[in-house]
Amino acid sequence: LGACEGTAKWQVAIALLSHMHSQSVEVDAVCCNAAASACEKGRQWEKVLEILCWTPGGPDLIGLNVSLQACASAAAWARCVELLATAGQQRLALSAATCAAAVTTLETSGHLEALRWFHEELKT
Repeated sequence: LGACEGTAKWQVAIALLSHMHSQSVEVDAVCCNAAASACEKGRQWEKVLEILCWTPGGPDLIGLNVSLQACASAAAWARCVELLATAGQQRLALSAATCAAAVTTLETSGHLEALRWFHEELKT
């Protein structure tokens, strides 16, 4: 899965993850994050979110960062807000790059109220 991540071979990453699941191989956050990252690099933001749901125990910081970056790249501002809220509820520290991507997405989409909310969330 890591090789798929580095080459943005998102179709292969999803196939591998699905095969692992069908063969009852334990899929952990590392596997899901690598597959999600391959999808993000392949500009498949909806697949990234799908994989996020497969992560046992829910998404971790890496998974949320990858998901936020994918949504930001796709200008999917509503999903960005949902993911930001999830990160806040779980008290996860977002990377500077992820925060910048989220801010840019909210700003360019004209959703200033969501941008203000995010700014306030960052203060807490």
